[in-house]
Amino acid sequence: MVSGMGMTEGKNRIRRFWRDCGAAEIAEAAFVLPLLFVFILGIFQFARVYTVYATMQRAAQEGAHAAASSNCATCGTLPITADQVAAVMQPIFNTAHIDYTTIVAPASPRPLNSCTSPGTAVACESLAAGTQPGICLRRNVILNASTGLGGPPTSGTPVCGTSLSFVYPYGFSLPSVSTTPPFISRQAFALNLNAQVQVKGEN
Repeated sequence: MVSGMGMTEGKNRIRRFWRDCGAAEIAEAAFVLPLLFVFILGIFQFARVYTVYATMQRAAQEGAHAAASSNCATCGTLPITADQVAAVMQPIFNTAHIDYTTIVAPASPRPLNSCTSPGTAVACESLAAGTQPGICLRRNVILNASTGLGGPPTSGTPVCGTSLSFVYPYGFSLPSVSTTPPFISRQAFALNLNAQVQVKGEN
């Protein structure tokens, strides 16, 4: 028969066991939860970057198609301006809730040669002051030319068309864990997302 003293000692051991386990779990949670929090926020930020990039590519495609189709040799219509191409892209950014006012043309776009004057670089078409988003639109360029000015087509006859490119400076922040107070802080990051679309010109 178990004495009362033996039962009391057994209960005390069980209490000490659960108390020790609880302290260990709290210590583990204090170490793991911040890392898990950073990991989850990283997943959200990656998903956001992917959404922004997909929107950029779609907007670039719409703008390039609009510029190329309006420059048809047999259509009998004047080509739309670079400002109008930028305006075509704006609703796509608005739908995705992306601020297109920060989008700029690339500082050093890939050199593209003229179809009518081989070996001559084609500059980005000028935009009116304040036009958004900022883009680099080049029409009647050789799309299959090798890298570098004056380079011949990579294969076959030259393919002429329209090129549209731009850069979106994407800024975001993630929590940073340190061993000194306040232990968790926010760290800012910047990432330049590049979009470039080429569309073959219509005959």
